[in-house]
Amino acid sequence: MDTLIATNSLTLGRLLARHARYRPSHTAVVIGNQRLTYLQFNDFVNRWANALAALGVGRGDRVATILPNSLELLATYWACAKLGAAAVPLSPLLLAAGFISLLNDAKPRVILSTKTLCGILNEVRPQLAYRPAVTWVLIDGEVPEYSSYASLCAAASVTEPINEVEAGDLMTIMYTSGTTGLPKGIMHTHFIRAMYAGLMSASWRMSPESIVLQTGAIVFNGAMLTLLPAFYCGATYILHKQFEAQAMIDTIAAEKVTHIMMVPSQIIAMLNLPTFNPDKVKSLEMILSLGAPLHKAHKEHLNRVLPNRFYEIYGVTEGFITLLDRADAVRKAGSVGVPPPFYDMRIVDEEGRDCAPGQVGEIVGRGPITMAGYVNRDDLTVQTIRNGWVHTGDLGHLDEEGYL
Repeated sequence: MDTLIATNSLTLGRLLARHARYRPSHTAVVIGNQRLTYLQFNDFVNRWANALAALGVGRGDRVATILPNSLELLATYWACAKLGAAAVPLSPLLLAAGFISLLNDAKPRVILSTKTLCGILNEVRPQLAYRPAVTWVLIDGEVPEYSSYASLCAAASVTEPINEVEAGDLMTIMYTSGTTGLPKGIMHTHFIRAMYAGLMSASWRMSPESIVLQTGAIVFNGAMLTLLPAFYCGATYILHKQFEAQAMIDTIAAEKVTHIMMVPSQIIAMLNLPTFNPDKVKSLEMILSLGAPLHKAHKEHLNRVLPNRFYEIYGVTEGFITLLDRADAVRKAGSVGVPPPFYDMRIVDEEGRDCAPGQVGEIVGRGPITMAGYVNRDDLTVQTIRNGWVHTGDLGHLDEEGYL
């Protein structure tokens, strides 16, 4: 019994109920004109979780989303977490062939999408090998042969779902080209996602008073680097439906945003905006750059106009990262930092031997966010994870201080 309690404690579905009890009136989510407290958001998620349960979704099942940024997409992550099901977020920008391949691989019990995508969904439906077991749900409008999200939720209760969920259960499957080129489903358990939440919140100096803005798509794993820490802390999470530089700056100024994550092109768009004024975004305590290197000139510009805020991350969804902390952002501007606590890193040559400082080799690492494996591809899993080390396929070198 003690072991069961310990494993169940490291499950993400518990977070919202905890905040709803102890911080019920604190703002949890802001999306457009929608502002929900933790009590309201927990009720919203519970209703959707119970609606999914009525469709037969339970522990070990999978729920796919083909959605843009929305309250429904965000709620699906947390509803699945409460049920012990795995969320499978797919980009709505994929073509029919891409959806067919990934859905047949993941085999979700429920697929959630929008009325505007019915054309492409109608191409996909007949080509799912397991389609008799699938329920298709639209979040907007009534369309024959599709279930209505609103109707399902209207018939569901806001009571807390009672499910046995353990730390080793899958929480998400993120499809990515990864280290070998072909789309593969990367499996993350509740334990892994709990490590994202706790360790990243500490790295970003996040707190319950933080206000976190996300302007990029949350179907990609990079979004979890701030999404999970925000909800772990009980902070306020603001989600834009899409990136627009002026809207982002206006939101930062109006909401006093403290933490934001951007890809380099978004940082550049902000800096190049004719109306950009550093005073409007002075509330920011963290600007995280990820996804690609930020050019030195832009990095220097950012550190000059908004000092002591820049963080940079290198990583692979398979489960290894390094962080350049804001305290090192100027001194180590040419690096992507060091592994966080509880992580290890090596640079190895083609024979697997450790490289000397300055010698280029493959980046390999290990830590508490190492994936559980690829969906249906044990052969590729053992190629990527060898003796517990994630082989990234990326090249790099360490300086004399051990920075990547």
